[in-house]
Amino acid sequence: MAENSSNTGRSITGKPVRKYDVLALWRGDMPLGTAFWLWGALGGAGQLVAFSVLLLMLNGAPEGTAGWALLGWVAFMYVYFGFVFISIWRAAARTTERSYAWGARVMVIVGWILAAAITVQVLLMGGSSH
Repeated sequence: MAENSSNTGRSITGKPVRKYDVLALWRGDMPLGTAFWLWGALGGAGQLVAFSVLLLMLNGAPEGTAGWALLGWVAFMYVYFGFVFISIWRAAARTTERSYAWGARVMVIVGWILAAAITVQVLLMGGSSH
């Protein structure tokens, strides 16, 4: 069966890599543009939209249910973004485009800083008064 060219790219080694190959992403074999834009930007935006929908769906749910659902989703988001940030960093190390690699790594650092700031903010908010 022929490969669908819209579903594949080439790694830095020239081997074909599927856009949705999670192992290739983790190893840094995914082209930097695919790792950054598909998994980082589009995947990250999708996570935030899904989280917003979850918040709307939980409006009026019992406090315990809502709390556990939100905690589970936030934990998933940390795993997802941690995985993607490390993957983008590795893809940046393999690219020949040094300016893109530098820019991607700056954005990964900004992402880690934002994740840490959000974590501190949530931890300092404390419990609900009602």
